[in-house]
Amino acid sequence: MDGEGDLHAQDDDVQERVRTHADCVRELRSLQKMSVFIILIYARAWFEAPLAADAPFNDLTLFHDLHKYRNLNSKISETTVKTFKRHFWYLGTNLVGLALFSDKVTIEEKTKMVEKLAIDKDLDKKRWTTALQDPSSVTLSDLVTKESLFSFTELKLDSSFLQSPVLSWKENEAYNQDKETVQHLAVTNDPAERAIKLITDYSQILTKDESDRQALLQAVERHRRLNLNPN
Repeated sequence: MDGEGDLHAQDDDVQERVRTHADCVRELRSLQKMSVFIILIYARAWFEAPLAADAPFNDLTLFHDLHKYRNLNSKISETTVKTFKRHFWYLGTNLVGLALFSDKVTIEEKTKMVEKLAIDKDLDKKRWTTALQDPSSVTLSDLVTKESLFSFTELKLDSSFLQSPVLSWKENEAYNQDKETVQHLAVTNDPAERAIKLITDYSQILTKDESDRQALLQAVERHRRLNLNPN
């Protein structure tokens, strides 16, 4: 009986080792897939995210790259494209005008964008949809309407340079001043995500009790409202 018990124990041990090995193989493959995606796609997008003038170009390029990634990994491509579509307001007509100050956008594309500024097109001001277009063929100029001047109005930019040929913009004082303003913009999403991560980590250090944590955050919010101008 003891020998039979030993055999069962050894068999269980072998099976456990096989399962462990299989789990390690799956984890290694998943890690490899994630690493390739980070290197080829995510890392560049992350580091360039704070650049306001390049944001429309980078976002559209990222969307194109995620679609092309299906040739390498269809599952990752499908999942990331689906996630990206929930953030299409970044590519709305109101913000695409910032690309006019990007050195990544060609003169030809900027010329097309300026031409489209005069067209009153029925396009959602807040969110772009790919329902009627092949995503791989969409360009920045496709997203431009007269509503794309919204960013100029909100930032109090001088749009007089738009009356001049794109080739002359580098020598145009209004354009250069506007470009400097845009280049110093803080991209909201990046600081916001970092702030959320900071407060989450900090709150975990202060207390583990959820009710105490919520009370603390409410107290901080009340204090901020009572001290709108701490200086």
